[in-house]
Amino acid sequence: IGGIFAGLTFLPDGSGVQYQTNIAISGFDDSTTITSAGDFDQLCLDIEHSYIGDLEIALTCPNGTVVSLMNAYNGSPFGWTELVPGGCGSGIGTSLGNDTNLDGGAPGAPVWSYCFSPTNATLGTICAENAAGNTIPNDYTATGINLPNGTTGNNVAMDTNGVYLPDGNFNDFIGCPVNGNWTLTVQDNQGIDDGYIFQWGLVFGFLPANCITESLDLTITPSSTNTTTAAACDTYTWNGTTYTATGVYTGTTANCVTQALNLTINTNTSSSISQTALDSYTWPVNNQTYTTTGAYTAVIPNTSGCDSTITLNLTMSFTGINDLSTSKLSIYPNPTNGDFTITGLELVGTVSSLSLTDMNGKVVKVLDTKATKFSMASIKPGVYFLNIISGNKQEVLKIVKQ
Repeated sequence: IGGIFAGLTFLPDGSGVQYQTNIAISGFDDSTTITSAGDFDQLCLDIEHSYIGDLEIALTCPNGTVVSLMNAYNGSPFGWTELVPGGCGSGIGTSLGNDTNLDGGAPGAPVWSYCFSPTNATLGTICAENAAGNTIPNDYTATGINLPNGTTGNNVAMDTNGVYLPDGNFNDFIGCPVNGNWTLTVQDNQGIDDGYIFQWGLVFGFLPANCITESLDLTITPSSTNTTTAAACDTYTWNGTTYTATGVYTGTTANCVTQALNLTINTNTSSSISQTALDSYTWPVNNQTYTTTGAYTAVIPNTSGCDSTITLNLTMSFTGINDLSTSKLSIYPNPTNGDFTITGLELVGTVSSLSLTDMNGKVVKVLDTKATKFSMASIKPGVYFLNIISGNKQEVLKIVKQ
């Protein structure tokens, strides 16, 4: 933070005459003071003058402390006081800026700038750089001839390429309040030569306590979609959610990548067929051979790759075996919770085989052919078939275990 004074100020010939302009600094806490030379970034001024040996330039802080920027005058004043003590020589004819070397004339163009910094300087003081020959011709010098008035002379100026070190100690400002008027003073100590100040500015190297600098470290990442393509039977679970319909679903987005699901839901199917057979039947669906009446199932893939459950309702007849249905066989209780009784067995004669089979035709229990009461306690609930064979006759009774 800092300030700028903009406005053309004429620096006429003078004998100790001072020319001053102020920059009012505000915005800091009233208790804020300069703590070191490092609190200053730089001071820059747009200036021209035809003879630096006349000049003393200094900065004054709000409490009156004066520190020199450049002092090229070391003569003995006649009736006035030096602005700052010392100086490198009152006979230095080097100019500042694009001066025309015409006393009372218009300013030169373009305007040149000189900057000073106690901490960021890339050059020495004005006096030191002049002694080292760090000068350049200005726009009004050619082969030693000053063009506006035709007089001979070098008319070279201090180089503007760089930041000069002030020849005063900016640590002298320690304790000075920051808020207030900061004054630039130019004192011309000899006649003949003159110049102009066009503008000047002062920049501090810190911010007020109540100022906050906001910064944004921004990276723009292009968005994208990561699509998962899936096909499933009946349901599909993705990221903890179960879907039952075909569609495109959107999931979470992380690091600019959106997860998506392109889902096809196919269905499981079921069907049944009825079949009668003599003695045995081989089912082409699963190549299984059955010899008893019952309901049998097989699971094969359907056209969409899902389960196709087929039920075979099979009725078996046997060569040379007659039906026992005329014997009036029956089961009670049916359904049963465990025990059941077969009635009518005494009318059949000798029973040669008595067994229970499940829906798939598997024998789950062989029963005593001489008994009439039986137990299904060890058999799990379901639909079963009681197969009774007596001589060349057979009867199949359905029984339900609850």
